[in-house]
Amino acid sequence: MYRGDATASTDWFERMGRTAELTGESHVSRALMALYADDVQAAREHVAVATAAAGAGSDAERAFTLYAEGEVLARSDPVAATARLREAAAEAGRIGAGQVSKVARLALLARLVRDGQTQEARSLGGALLRDLHRTGSWAQIWTMLRVLAELLADEGSSADAAFLLGAAERDPSAPPLMGEDVARHAELRQRLAEEVGPAVLQQVQAVAATTPRTQVVRRAMRLLP
Repeated sequence: MYRGDATASTDWFERMGRTAELTGESHVSRALMALYADDVQAAREHVAVATAAAGAGSDAERAFTLYAEGEVLARSDPVAATARLREAAAEAGRIGAGQVSKVARLALLARLVRDGQTQEARSLGGALLRDLHRTGSWAQIWTMLRVLAELLADEGSSADAAFLLGAAERDPSAPPLMGEDVARHAELRQRLAEEVGPAVLQQVQAVAATTPRTQVVRRAMRLLP
């Protein structure tokens, strides 16, 4: 999934659904894959099935379903999406569902940034980045640094935004952009090029591409509380 192989991932999740106790998890994962492919209706349908299955599943499955529902809601109702992602993150934290907590907080961070809730985004981001770094969750770290680049660009810190975006674009452990993020980050790169100039952007991103990823993360931590 994090390598961007949508077909193989979807096939795997469909096979997972043949096991009764994994039905909910299968449909949550298929909802996310549908969302990455911009098939919002299919994503809604998978979430509906997952929600029904979650009633008979574990607390972790319910938290995972809430997270997926928040991701789907973000396409049509950002306010409701933020509320659902808060609920998912809180539930995952309550029961100690580490992986769900990571992705739910990351999705919540993205919503806060895009809704202009800068102070809360910074507070959440600092704690989340420390957690991700401690557990070596590099796929989520790179996704988070891309979101942080959006925040920094909005605050006028174009050089820092360009550095983080360049590091995420070049590191082989970074997942490929999918869904709406493809256009969103193309627009961000263009915006940064206009603000700092194409030559400066190219040089900053070249430096970022050769900076060890642990140093990239340390720099990001200094930019957060």
